[in-house]
Amino acid sequence: MKMLLDTSFLITAMRGKMDITGELRKFGQPSLHVLDLVIKELESFSTGRGGKAVLSRLSLAFIGKSGVHVIKTRGGGHTDRKIITYATNRKMAVCTMDKQLKETLLRRGTKVISIRQGRYPVISFGHE
Repeated sequence: MKMLLDTSFLITAMRGKMDITGELRKFGQPSLHVLDLVIKELESFSTGRGGKAVLSRLSLAFIGKSGVHVIKTRGGGHTDRKIITYATNRKMAVCTMDKQLKETLLRRGTKVISIRQGRYPVISFGHE
């Protein structure tokens, strides 16, 4: 299953020390993707020494060493809108912890994977 990871999911997964690839196998063979805008967000959060900075650096390291496909986007724009458009047009599941993004995706019929109890992924099915 093709899965598009967002910033909130990656940071939450790192906080819970979740085996992202292993846990997502529960939903089929995962093909992990991330927009270049998510990488830019993580890079901007990664400066400094706070907890979010450390988790952002861990997320970037995961992307680099786990073979996550980086999707180049055209121009700037709002990351969530790009995620919605990209995932909906390509029938990809979206991994997010963002409540508003999750609700929008579910209304559009897109599968959403979120994390419960810090490290266990759950899937929600959209209703068109």
